[in-house]
Amino acid sequence: MGLKVFFGVLIFFIVGCASISVRQIEEANLFSPKNPPDIIYVAPFDVEKAEFNVDREGTELIEFKKATALVLQQAIVERVSKSYTTAEALGANEKLPKQGWIVIGKFVKVNQGSRALRAIIGFGAGGTKMETEVFIYDLSQVPPSPFLAFKTTGGSNAEPGFLIDSARPISIATGVIGVLGGLAKGITDDSKRTSRMITSQISQYLLKREWINQDQATFPKVDGELGPLIPQ
Repeated sequence: MGLKVFFGVLIFFIVGCASISVRQIEEANLFSPKNPPDIIYVAPFDVEKAEFNVDREGTELIEFKKATALVLQQAIVERVSKSYTTAEALGANEKLPKQGWIVIGKFVKVNQGSRALRAIIGFGAGGTKMETEVFIYDLSQVPPSPFLAFKTTGGSNAEPGFLIDSARPISIATGVIGVLGGLAKGITDDSKRTSRMITSQISQYLLKREWINQDQATFPKVDGELGPLIPQ
């Protein structure tokens, strides 16, 4: 069996999920906003009760959780700002504004996977996993209530690693770069892909109400059934 055929068979069995999807989307009828937001705030996602399966403990784990939450928060702010309205990050202890919308969420699960497998093999081997719950609030309501809620789930790393790349007629130097790149990817990629789905789901809410146009909207990958997250 040739090297390329061998790795082709191997890829078939180890390919994992390479994207983030949205599921259990629900809109609340009682708290539906009357107007589009002039600004969308993004709070740091809660990590306290999340399941973090990573190679860190103690203080290092605490800092890693904070860093992961910060990456996701900043990615959402950047995407919203580029897509359809002004966005701003809100500090964990910062007082809530009285106008606009706010994205509040929590991590449910974060799996680091195997960085070595991702770097050497790629294509889903040692893949990561990230799950969140997201709630969108209208701050003009007293008290603020969620009008949109959904979950995100999925992982990344569908790119070739060093061994797969090495089966091609490329230089060893390029293969080494592939290893280093694989080690740098993972949870950061998942955070950015999660931010894309969150931003897209909000854009669909805005588009349905004709508060943005088709050019401003993006489309999330929706998985599974609709489900109750908001009490009616």
